[in-house]
Amino acid sequence: MAHFARQRLIEADQFSSTVKATALGGHYGLRKLGGACYAKARNLVPHVRAAYDDALAHYDVLVMPTVPDTADLLPAGGPQDVTLLANAHGKAINTAPMDITGHPAISVPAGLLDDLPVGMMIMGKRFDDATVLRVAHAFEQLYGGFPMPGRRSRRAESPASR
Repeated sequence: MAHFARQRLIEADQFSSTVKATALGGHYGLRKLGGACYAKARNLVPHVRAAYDDALAHYDVLVMPTVPDTADLLPAGGPQDVTLLANAHGKAINTAPMDITGHPAISVPAGLLDDLPVGMMIMGKRFDDATVLRVAHAFEQLYGGFPMPGRRSRRAESPASR
């Protein structure tokens, strides 16, 4: 985080539009609402962590889509900032909780659906990164090597395409 704080002053023009919009939104929210909104969110962290801990008490890992919907098609002339921002909204709903709970998670390519890439997120118990990495590696060994969209794979059929 300290590195980001230093670099944002030096290389802010190199950040993506979505990172810039997120930073501006956070700054605006802090100025407009003060710390109350942030404090409320931080107060929810133990509840979110406990919910994941409860689920993981029964399983070694939890598996879910990396993003809640299908991949977006890139426009012919290249993506426009407004399109990127609109499409990015809500994409982190499955990934963001691990940023605050401390649960290790990784996203691996899980195949193609309607010729678009699908990511599979594997999440594990706090401080058990090794299990998450082993599961991801095993999945990639069995199903990995997915082709670029529009090409055929010679590997086993992906679970996402079933």
